[in-house]
Amino acid sequence: MALGALSTIAWSDHEIDENHQRSINLSDIELSHRNYAVSLAAVLRFKQATEEAITASNMQPENLTALRLAQKYAVMAGEISIAVNLFNTLTERSNSDTENDFNAVHIAAILAKTKVSETELQQGQQIAFDVLRSHRKSPKSISTTVDDDPNEPSVLIEFEINTSFREAQAIHKEVGLRLCEELPDGGHPSVLMFSVVGIHA
Repeated sequence: MALGALSTIAWSDHEIDENHQRSINLSDIELSHRNYAVSLAAVLRFKQATEEAITASNMQPENLTALRLAQKYAVMAGEISIAVNLFNTLTERSNSDTENDFNAVHIAAILAKTKVSETELQQGQQIAFDVLRSHRKSPKSISTTVDDDPNEPSVLIEFEINTSFREAQAIHKEVGLRLCEELPDGGHPSVLMFSVVGIHA
């Protein structure tokens, strides 16, 4: 597990997978899968991270840590239907206040209202993460802002990275170009917005 975690520093997918699989083969327990999920998320592989966190949660349903991670990673992967189901499960299992857990229902409502497919969100997220991975930039934070204005409903996903405004702007432009080129008909930029911002002058 330790070697798998260290492999994230080098952004080595092969070493991350190999070391964590060895850990799982040696001890197929909740912690092994949860740590694998955390390492996958560290290098922006959120779809696989979601799958590993769900596996971990299923192994130890009374432990809500993996379930919370799975729900968070599903949103990051654009897997909104899965995230909604996970949130509902979390609400059922938790006796504490879950208000602070991100509720993907709001994003699902915007997609339904605008008739934009969940697949487009998944593709957009993957494009953004692919570009960030190519620059080895793991966001310091990822925020999602839902605007339910009846006339202009939208979802803004903002990636805050530890770099200069200028470099972030160049990466943002690269993401934008790929979105236009790779999403069907250029996507729906007025509904799904992706922004990369730097935190240094």
